[in-house]
Amino acid sequence: MAKEYNGKVMADVMLCPDKPGRARQAQEMGVDYIIVHTGFDERNMIPGLSPLDDLPAVLKAVDIPVQAVGGLTIDQAIQTLEMGAQIVVFGAPLVISGTEFKAADPNFEPLIHDIVQRVKGAGNSFNNS
Repeated sequence: MAKEYNGKVMADVMLCPDKPGRARQAQEMGVDYIIVHTGFDERNMIPGLSPLDDLPAVLKAVDIPVQAVGGLTIDQAIQTLEMGAQIVVFGAPLVISGTEFKAADPNFEPLIHDIVQRVKGAGNSFNNS
């Protein structure tokens, strides 16, 4: 359907026991993007768990764009791009405070501005093609 409608397909490897293997399998099936996602519940069950843990192996396993998401700080999100991820999702800095889904900062505008400026500034130090 994606091809018929000029769309793209993303595959999330969250909770896969072999994330690089599953990413490679998804690529072979024609997926356009891989998502290395460490979910909110997973991060609360295993403190310190991060997409940064799985990203290097997944990046080595595929040659399609990879996205990182899951509890990343702004610095960690920029680090995922420096490591080779082509897409990063900013969710946690915007909508998670501690272990609850509530605004981390009710005044989003300065936070969004900071994120955009830092990512654009970091863009000069890595290849974001």
